[in-house]
Amino acid sequence: MSSAAHRIESIVYKKESTFNLLYDEDLVIFLNRNTLGGIYHTLDEEQSGIIEIDVSLLKRALVELPELKDYIVKEIKDDIEWSEAEKNEYVQYYCN
Repeated sequence: MSSAAHRIESIVYKKESTFNLLYDEDLVIFLNRNTLGGIYHTLDEEQSGIIEIDVSLLKRALVELPELKDYIVKEIKDDIEWSEAEKNEYVQYYCN
C-alpha cells in the first residue's frame, strides 16, 4: 500500500468562520481533549493548517457546551448539515 503526498493547489473554504482557536477557549479545549492526538498536532507553530473534527464530536459539543455563542452554534449546525449531506463523518477546517 502506498502513501503518496500530493501538492495542494487550492484550498476553498467557507467565508464565515465556525470558531476561532484563540478566542473560543471552551470549545477548543473540548475539541482538543476529545480528538485523538488533539487538534493542534496537524497545525504549525502559528496554529495554521488543516484539522479534522468528527461530526459526532461536533454534535456532542452542542449538547455539552450550552454556553457556546449563538453564532458558533449556528455555524456548527451548518457544518454538520453540510457534512452529512456530503456523506462525510468529519468536517475539515482550514485554520489561518
